[in-house]
Amino acid sequence: MSPRVVTAVAVLTAALAGSAGRASAQYPPEAGPQGGQFGGYPGAPGMMPGGPTGDPGFAEGPSLPTDSLGSPGGGGAHGPRAWVGAEYLLYWTKDASIPFPVASVGPAAGAGILGTSGAQLLYGNTQMDFNNFSGVRMIGGFWITNNESVGIEGNFFMLPKKRASTPTLTGSDIFPVLARPFFDTANNRQSSRVLSKPGQFIGNIQTTSGLELWGAEVGPVWRARDNGRWTLDAIAAFKFLSLNESLTIADTANALNNGVSVLQGRAFGNASTLSVRDEFRTTNNFYGATIGARGNIHVEAFTWSVTGKLGLGTMESKVQATGTSTLSGGATPPLTSIGGFYASGANLGTFDRSHFAVIPEFSSNLNVQITSHLAVNIGYNYLYINNVLRPGDQINGRINPNGIPTSPNFGARTGPTGPTIPLANSDFWAQGFNLAFIVGY
Repeated sequence: MSPRVVTAVAVLTAALAGSAGRASAQYPPEAGPQGGQFGGYPGAPGMMPGGPTGDPGFAEGPSLPTDSLGSPGGGGAHGPRAWVGAEYLLYWTKDASIPFPVASVGPAAGAGILGTSGAQLLYGNTQMDFNNFSGVRMIGGFWITNNESVGIEGNFFMLPKKRASTPTLTGSDIFPVLARPFFDTANNRQSSRVLSKPGQFIGNIQTTSGLELWGAEVGPVWRARDNGRWTLDAIAAFKFLSLNESLTIADTANALNNGVSVLQGRAFGNASTLSVRDEFRTTNNFYGATIGARGNIHVEAFTWSVTGKLGLGTMESKVQATGTSTLSGGATPPLTSIGGFYASGANLGTFDRSHFAVIPEFSSNLNVQITSHLAVNIGYNYLYINNVLRPGDQINGRINPNGIPTSPNFGARTGPTGPTIPLANSDFWAQGFNLAFIVGY
């Protein structure tokens, strides 16, 4: 039996006993149109809350222990009992890292090898900017107790996948040679794979990055302090967060009259086209708990909130490296070989790891109660992840050309076995503004 029911029975018993006492002593009936000295409905012997007798009354019943939990000198509602809302997100994220040389150019007499006369880095050792993301977040919650002391709340957000890419890079009249530079571990020197060279090849290369971020959390909230104008909430939740990224580098080289394409150790003359594609995908899934605090200032229809949270848990990370080399055109049917340029040999496949991660988060929001059931919320949010795997960090620019299908020495067993996935850790952040419409009851 609940405390309210027990107390109600006790109060009713006391009231009946009091009525019997009055009857036996032949007390006069209560006077006044409201039925009593302390107000109430006709015949009620002063049982409304706040009467001088201190009786709890029938109208609201006695307070449960949770009704005043953490609310000395305050208590009472500062907004709807239950709410649900949708937010538009305008976010920015940390750039994608490209920490290796991707493409070089040089004069017609060379091969675009970095460090040789006239050779210059065209793209690489840089960052790829995603600019801004448009996303959405759904929020909702419910106060379990009447005076907003204990509740539950949650949210789900998504920044849909966005791609950023370089233009299709080609040679120029000044630097007609276009190449993919690398460090040759078999011969311990700088080298390159030529894509464009006058009279031999004409080709191009493009780099594309993709990023998607989404997550959800749900858990209890406890109003630890309520002084009327300001409140302090303690927050706890289960948190899931997923960061998915990709990095793709694709090139094409068309052999001209004096050019020879090579695939799997076989040579192909002019009119052949050699296409190489490398793709590195990373998945980072966080599972953990969030603790935090939220301070609120309430002024009429306005509520300004500042929230700080800390997520602690496990990050499950995975890298998938795939590569293909395809020869088309000429007198032979298309021929495809497993293995690209960076994604070849020992670093092909799937690699995973689990590690501890920390996710601090900060937000500041201004809520305006437009009507009794509609509110508008505008704010700022910053999220940081200390331990993730990102695609660019997993690419090794030190390559044994004997493991590359497009190398003339493909299959030779000299030098190191080739690049391997380093599983290099990095950090990540996302920040931006939110605009929400919230319906409450």
